[in-house]
Amino acid sequence: MEFLEIPQKKTLAELGLDIFAQSPLVFSGSEINAKAGTMYDNSVPSNFIQDGDTIVRLNMIDGWLQSNEFVTGSAGWRIDSDGNIEANNGVFRGSITASTINIGTNGWHVDTSGNMWWGSSATFAGATIKISTAGVASLGTVNSGTFTGGTFTGNTIQTATTGYRAVMTSSNGYQVYNGATWQGEFKADTAASVIINSAGNIYLQSNGNQMAHITTTAVDLPGGHMITWAGQGRIYPGSGGLKVEGSTGGTWGLRVEGHVFPDSNENYDCGTNAEAWDTVYAQNFQNTSARYKKKNIVNLKNCLDIVNGLKPRRFVWKKSKNKAIGFIADEMLEVIPEIVKFDRDGIPATISYDKITAVLVGAVKEQQKQLDKLSKAIGKHKNYNRNQ
Repeated sequence: MEFLEIPQKKTLAELGLDIFAQSPLVFSGSEINAKAGTMYDNSVPSNFIQDGDTIVRLNMIDGWLQSNEFVTGSAGWRIDSDGNIEANNGVFRGSITASTINIGTNGWHVDTSGNMWWGSSATFAGATIKISTAGVASLGTVNSGTFTGGTFTGNTIQTATTGYRAVMTSSNGYQVYNGATWQGEFKADTAASVIINSAGNIYLQSNGNQMAHITTTAVDLPGGHMITWAGQGRIYPGSGGLKVEGSTGGTWGLRVEGHVFPDSNENYDCGTNAEAWDTVYAQNFQNTSARYKKKNIVNLKNCLDIVNGLKPRRFVWKKSKNKAIGFIADEMLEVIPEIVKFDRDGIPATISYDKITAVLVGAVKEQQKQLDKLSKAIGKHKNYNRNQ
């Protein structure tokens, strides 16, 4: 093979190589110069390749190739000897192989393992917002901001790994833990759901029906639903008000540790004739009896006549089959109507037995007067007989 020695600053035409007369290339020592239409043009620097209006700068010593208008980070393109490429845009029809892909200094990054993270961290481990190759997403600590228009899909999403944390899973819903200890959960399926609105109200639904409505001031159980405690009892609305039952169907019912007060003074009854207690046990019963609460106060008269009008009875209760003694409300109405109360149908139903004591005391006093009068009469009769 023969080699052609090219003198310095000679064109191919000057060398007699007419076959290349139209070639745009010019050789100059260790440099290659080109310009369309001419073999050489002194206006083109020796370290440039120019084809028409395009000028490419070539540095054969430092090993880089770049466009003439190249400015780092803003314009043009460049390829250096380390294989680094900088350009505005690119189209790759094949695969891209790299140890790390960085989109901006504080943008997204992808490493060779497929881990993806966002921010200024140079490594996946140091990032707070990241997605691992296993599909686990971590958002780190979000102090403010709003997630809108997106969807989180995965087997598990949790707010932390220790301490109090919220865990959302595809099978168990929204669970709350303290360390490894389960604290509670919200779970929804096709039959039941929990809804919390922006006002802080909580709705519990089953098959589209509202089971409970919890507001900032009340708990509403529509449709006669009940609150139950496993093995303890239940509370639910009945025909005449709220019902409380014990664990064995109401055998012990409501237990109260402390005082029980009515909502307002002297306005409500404890039970009715139709819904009466069977037996009431208590250490003391105190009846309100202050003078300032009374008016038209007069002495009770003819107490002996009233007592004589009473009809003590022996009887058997129909429901309990228990034997008892006492009075009949219908009969008491004819003697002491003040101590008889009626039921909702206007039938004499109950008797205030404690108030009979007032009649009995009055009768004893009247009888004592009679005895005193009789004793005086007997004394006079004895004195008369003694004087005879």
